[in-house]
Amino acid sequence: RKYIATLKNPEAILEDRERWDIDVSPLALEWLCNEGFGEDIAYTIDTDSFSASPDTQIVNNLGTAKARPVFVVVFNTASSITAIKIGNDTSGQQLQVTTSISNGDAFIFDTELGTVTKNGVPVAFTGSFLNLLVGFNTLRYTVTGSSFSMAVTVKWKRRWR
Repeated sequence: RKYIATLKNPEAILEDRERWDIDVSPLALEWLCNEGFGEDIAYTIDTDSFSASPDTQIVNNLGTAKARPVFVVVFNTASSITAIKIGNDTSGQQLQVTTSISNGDAFIFDTELGTVTKNGVPVAFTGSFLNLLVGFNTLRYTVTGSSFSMAVTVKWKRRWR
């Protein structure tokens, strides 16, 4: 786990050092952890494929605090697609992008950075960034258009209080 903390007493780094402490330096450091969250270093990843709308995916956040997911959505095929909406039925949050979507288009809905991109270019969106609540979350993907197939990867870092 990774915690973001600030050294509270930097003056103490060499404060207790004696002149005979050549190889060692006794440390009495204090840390201030403002965020109060521990976070995994590696991502938990869940993938799925969809060709019907709406469709759902269930993911399990095993942390003890809300997680900020990153969604990678790649359209393998797309015919007359005009919008994609991702919702978390568990929290009630939704995020939508309305744009023309073609074969091979890749979207990244990044709640860690607060960005949405299509093929690496920022795009406008409506709604709010999704959180994964503690436990099971039902994610709903709604695509507006005639036919499509897409692959979805959801990744998040578990967080602890």
